[in-house]
Amino acid sequence: MKNRESWIDLAKCIGIFLVVLWHYNMGNKTYTYFIYSFHMPLFFIISGYLFHMPTDNKYSKYLKNNVKSLLVPYLIFGLFSIMYVASSQYLKTQDIQDWFIMKSLGGLFLGIAHNTEYTIMNYVALWFLPALFVVRQIYYFICRFKAYKKVIICILGITIAGIFKYYGYLMPFSIGAALSALPFFFFGNFLSSSKYMDYLNKGKKQFIVVLIISLVTLCVSFHFSSGMTDIASSSTTNNLFLYLLMGISGSLMVFSFCFLLNNIKLNFIQTVSEGTLLIMCIHGYCYGVVSMMYKCLGITEYYSLCGGCWTVLIIIAMAYYPIIFCKKHLPLLLGKNTKKLTKISTL
Repeated sequence: MKNRESWIDLAKCIGIFLVVLWHYNMGNKTYTYFIYSFHMPLFFIISGYLFHMPTDNKYSKYLKNNVKSLLVPYLIFGLFSIMYVASSQYLKTQDIQDWFIMKSLGGLFLGIAHNTEYTIMNYVALWFLPALFVVRQIYYFICRFKAYKKVIICILGITIAGIFKYYGYLMPFSIGAALSALPFFFFGNFLSSSKYMDYLNKGKKQFIVVLIISLVTLCVSFHFSSGMTDIASSSTTNNLFLYLLMGISGSLMVFSFCFLLNNIKLNFIQTVSEGTLLIMCIHGYCYGVVSMMYKCLGITEYYSLCGGCWTVLIIIAMAYYPIIFCKKHLPLLLGKNTKKLTKISTL
C-alpha cells in the first residue's frame, strides 16, 4: 500500500467536487458534457494508481476486503435510498405501490445508472461502487500480464460493452460500465508503476508543461466529440479514441494541477478525501437541504456554473463532520474495513 500523497488527496477532492457539480442543474449542457468527459475516468485512474496486490496473494482475502469496502456500502446506501423514496411517496400519497419495492430491489441488483421497464434505481450515483468492484476483480487476474496483453483485454472489454450497448442489452451489476472503465484503471496503475511520476517530480516546469498540453488536448478532443461520454451506460460519444483521450488528458490535467499544489496540506482536504465515498452516496439528498436553506435565508438559487460551484462547496462543507463521525464510529460507510484510516482508500 502506498503512503499518503497529498496531491492524491487534492485530486480526489477535485473529483468529488466535479461529481456533485455535474448532478447540479447548471442550465448549460456544454458545462455538463465537458465535466463528464473526464470526471469519472479521473476516479478510476486514481483507483488504478492506488491499486496494489495483496502481499499474501490470497484472492479470498482480497475479495472479502473488496466486498466490505465497496459492496457493503452499496447495499447500505441502496436500501436507504429505497426507504427514503418509499417514505417520501407515502407522505405524499398515503400509499406505497406494491411494484415499487420489487422494482427498486431489482434495480439494486442490476446496479446501472438508469431505470428500466422492470427496475428502478433510486439513487443513480451508486452505480460507481459495483462498477469499481468488478474492475478490481478483473484487474486482480490480469495485473501481472505484460502491458500489451492488458491493452488487448481493455480493448476487448470496451468492445464487448459497446456491442451490448448497441443492441440494447444490459449487463447486471454495472459490468458494462466496468468494462468501459477498465482502460482508465489500467492507465492509473501504469502511472503508478512507471517512472512518469518520478520525472514530473523533478520540477514545476514539467507540471506546467503537462498541465498546458493536457488542457489543450482535452479542449480539442471535446470540441470534436459528439454527445456525452458516459461510463455508466457505456457511451463513448461514437469515438473510442476521443473517449479515452478526453478521460486521460483531463485526469492528467488535474494531476498536474494537484502536483503544483502538493505542498498544501490541510486537514480539511485530507478529511474530504477520506470521505469521497460518503459524499458520492449522500450528496443527492443534500441538494434539497441546501435549497431549503436558500429559501429560509431569502437567497435566490441560480442554476448556473457559479451557483453550482457555490452549492457544491456548501454540500462538501456539510459532509465534513459526518465524515469525521464515520471515521470514528462507522468506517464501513467510508469504504474502510477498520477504524484506522492511515491509508488512502480506492475512492
